[in-house]
Amino acid sequence: MSERSTGALAELRRAAGVTQEELAERCGMSARGISAIECGQVRRPHRRSLLAIAAALGLAAADRDRLLGHYGRCPAGPADPAPATAAEPAGPAPTIEGLADVAPVGWPPAQLPAATASFVGRRAETARLDALLTGLGAAMTIVAVDGAGGLGKSTLALQWAHRVRHLFPDGQLYANLRGYGPTPPADPTAVLARFLTALGIPAARLPADLETRSALLRSRLADRRVLVVLDDARTADQVRPLLPGSPGCLVLVTSRNRLVGLSVHEGAHRVPLGPLPGAEARALLGRFVQPDRLDGEQAAVARILHECAGLPLAISLVGELASGGRSLPEVAAGLADQRTRLQLLDRSADETDRPVSLRAVFSWSYLALGAPAARLFRLLALHPGPDFDAAAAAALVDESPAGIGALLTVLTGGHLLEERAGGRYDLHELLRSYAAELCRRDDPEPARRAAQGRLLDHYLRTAAAADHRLDPYGGSPVPADADRFGELADAMRWLAAERTNLLAVARSAAARGEDDRVCRLSETLWRYLHQVAAHEDAVVLHGEALAAARRLGDRGREATALTLLGTARHRLGDNEQALALLERALALGAELDDPMIGARALDYLGLVRASVGDLPGAVEAHQQALDRYRRIGHRAGEAQTVNNLGLVCWRSDRSEEALRHFTRARELARAVGDAATEAGSTNNIGLILRGLGRYEQARDHFEQALAQARDLGHREGEGFATCNLGIVSALLGEHAAAQRYQREALAIARSTGMRELEVSVLNQLGRLAELTGDPAEAVELHTRALRLGERIDEAHGRAVALDGLGRAYRALGDRAAARRHFEQALAARPGLRPVEADEVRALLTGLG
Repeated sequence: MSERSTGALAELRRAAGVTQEELAERCGMSARGISAIECGQVRRPHRRSLLAIAAALGLAAADRDRLLGHYGRCPAGPADPAPATAAEPAGPAPTIEGLADVAPVGWPPAQLPAATASFVGRRAETARLDALLTGLGAAMTIVAVDGAGGLGKSTLALQWAHRVRHLFPDGQLYANLRGYGPTPPADPTAVLARFLTALGIPAARLPADLETRSALLRSRLADRRVLVVLDDARTADQVRPLLPGSPGCLVLVTSRNRLVGLSVHEGAHRVPLGPLPGAEARALLGRFVQPDRLDGEQAAVARILHECAGLPLAISLVGELASGGRSLPEVAAGLADQRTRLQLLDRSADETDRPVSLRAVFSWSYLALGAPAARLFRLLALHPGPDFDAAAAAALVDESPAGIGALLTVLTGGHLLEERAGGRYDLHELLRSYAAELCRRDDPEPARRAAQGRLLDHYLRTAAAADHRLDPYGGSPVPADADRFGELADAMRWLAAERTNLLAVARSAAARGEDDRVCRLSETLWRYLHQVAAHEDAVVLHGEALAAARRLGDRGREATALTLLGTARHRLGDNEQALALLERALALGAELDDPMIGARALDYLGLVRASVGDLPGAVEAHQQALDRYRRIGHRAGEAQTVNNLGLVCWRSDRSEEALRHFTRARELARAVGDAATEAGSTNNIGLILRGLGRYEQARDHFEQALAQARDLGHREGEGFATCNLGIVSALLGEHAAAQRYQREALAIARSTGMRELEVSVLNQLGRLAELTGDPAEAVELHTRALRLGERIDEAHGRAVALDGLGRAYRALGDRAAARRHFEQALAARPGLRPVEADEVRALLTGLG
């Protein structure tokens, strides 16, 4: 070992071939802490830190003691972590023939959370897991670790996963499936999204449905060696979509259920977990308590171990209490005295049906808190979402940003709260339940409602500030926190991180009768949900707002909610319901003599009428909306409506009139700073240029629109601009580029539920298949477009699909089928644009 005071750890680390970040992950420290030791900023690290580092590096006992002595710490004793690994393996780490030579592709995912340095025992279970590696490579291996809550299933799984991860050079995937707790279990569709993005697939290209995502995961992991850890599963059905198919992969599942179906149908190997044996339980307590205390107070130790019933979580929490200054007899008496703990017991832990009181252990951790931290812990149970940031926690307890940081540090330090990446926090499901019980017991209902109101107001204020950054010229009042977000990207990141929480808060507020706030959330978030094409979330939120407005008897808010709900329904392809909602909104606007309500309802009504083929009705609605917007001086609304009116003119082959509308819309949008409408009108000018045969100029406009849409995070604009780039690429003979663009557009359509876009893209892919000599594939694609167009009542898309089928059957030599489909396309009323209908008539004539 080097004699330089700043080089000892660095030399050992480099010799082990790990980076500072990798070492930090292994030993549970930060990379900054490792760096501070290596460069000499920290000259005498804590002894516990050095022991964790030694274990993570796999140092032999002699090297570990030299490391301790080098930094002025005493050599390790019998209770210190074993030198080879914190997991105390039964033997050397297993190796598999040929696996070590498989090179990873690019930068493989490494999602495993850090393993705990206090892990001991589980020798039998570790040996069982090691034995299951012998079949790796012949078939995919599934291992299910099951047992009661608090037995350390997750701890064992992560410890072993870190121990064998070198056998999986293509990466490690991890997901907490939240099978048990107050929040719903994790949706496999959402878990697949995280896995697939970690494997290099852009989020914008993810398919929307579970089956396709699952198939994509299997394809992505084909012929790769990947370890997948699925923690806290509830059912086998939750696990199945997340299984890879490659024989080189291993899936490690933990659950409180036996997951019999996974064993019977997928061949999973069960590794049941019971309580720690007496010697291992004592060794775990010894990780926290010095040997002289254990030996000197054996009666108290025996009582503690008896009350903990071999549960590693309980033993670890008690150990933290004892190491923090409480005497072992005091801890033992507290655990045994029913007056000092909650009476609710968990499920039985062993064959004698002896009850396990995890909540008793939680109560001791809780009672060690000061009053402010204890209050925060209780009130965090009122947060309805899966995680939260410091600002939300501060709102619950009405604390300053500086003060909340200290309280969160107390809770994380006491293992009552977990800190995640990006400054977010969550409560373990058992701790959340315990906090909820305390909150109901200790905080009066008025105090609870006040905390929930502060939380809701926090989300409302911050969402309003984010919405103002999205559209500062939209006509809404300037919020008090208008400068909360310096850049649009900051606002979009916050909205993306909090989207699930915002919806959960809205549902919670509705259940409490906070109807005014529910309506305000809907009116604040509609623009963001529309912009990112989160139309299913929009249906939920605006549906809650509609019910709230009706309970309030507020017809103006009812009309607003009807308009927003109708728009979301239209984007999801439910045009029949959209028409009914928007017409009801229009009627309410007329009753209230509110031109703004009427203008918005009419503009969106025009969009729906155009989709179902009622072009005269669409023109009438847009024109009436335009008159209202001009009368009240709402220039942003005027720009949007002029743009929409241009689209109807384009559908009617009134290209010159359409170009005037698009040009005027772009001018108005630029004048008021409406970037989304500017991007849309730029895209639509490209449509006119394409129709005039000016393909390169059209492409320039589509590319501008695409860049603007991506900058805004506007998924609808991105999808249509991408589709149009595919069309113009095909017209220029660039078929490979056209295919790429259309596949990208299809991914956007399916991930956002934009069915109208999906119909268009399927038709374009069908046309490309016919042009590139695959008419059978063209028949399949156009048939899918036709069925979807019929389901959502999209008139133009149906007619284009019939036209495409006619062309494909003509290429196949089936003249009768071609004639039948061409005639159906022409008979659709209204359907094809006039110029498109002329082409079909020419093709019919050519059939003879």
